[in-house]
Amino acid sequence: METILTTQRLRLTPHILPDAEAMNRWSADPELCYYSDDTPAPAEPEPIEETRRYIERIITRQDDNILRWGVRRIEDDQLIGFCMIVFIDHHNLKCKVGMAIGEKTAWGKGYGREVLEALVRHCFEVLGMNRIGAEIYAFNAPSIRLFERTGFQREGVIRQSVVKNGLYEDEYVYGLLRDEWRPKPLCGPATAIE
Repeated sequence: METILTTQRLRLTPHILPDAEAMNRWSADPELCYYSDDTPAPAEPEPIEETRRYIERIITRQDDNILRWGVRRIEDDQLIGFCMIVFIDHHNLKCKVGMAIGEKTAWGKGYGREVLEALVRHCFEVLGMNRIGAEIYAFNAPSIRLFERTGFQREGVIRQSVVKNGLYEDEYVYGLLRDEWRPKPLCGPATAIE
């Protein structure tokens, strides 16, 4: 059973092979890599075949500890990003979330907020988690604002965690607990499909 998460303007769906084209383009974008990846953008774009193999692995691998979705606009079904719930710990009821809006034309339109709220709702209401964590680069002010507006609390700093443009940069550790969460009416419920 696969799960689709819906928001007012977005559908978070399991990845499909045609996602490889956009994912391949995003993986070579230096600005996107700077804000969302621990490694720099490759000197040469990754061959599309490699990205297709990556998507195939996501599609065929069943892992109870990680859930991945493509982020699609409802109005035109365009893939604009991706998101995930990782390190799902069913004993301690905790996990981490991550996301990226890869299409730069979709930046600044509130899509990230819808995605994060849908992920949080799914973690608490469907997966039964008690804690959701995230790490955010200290220089990524838009992501920091997004997570803090959603209720995440800064809990600490991982000092000099990554190298960006030759400099060591910190990461902030964020967390949101179930009893701190205030659901937003903007997110639709998760719906299951066969």
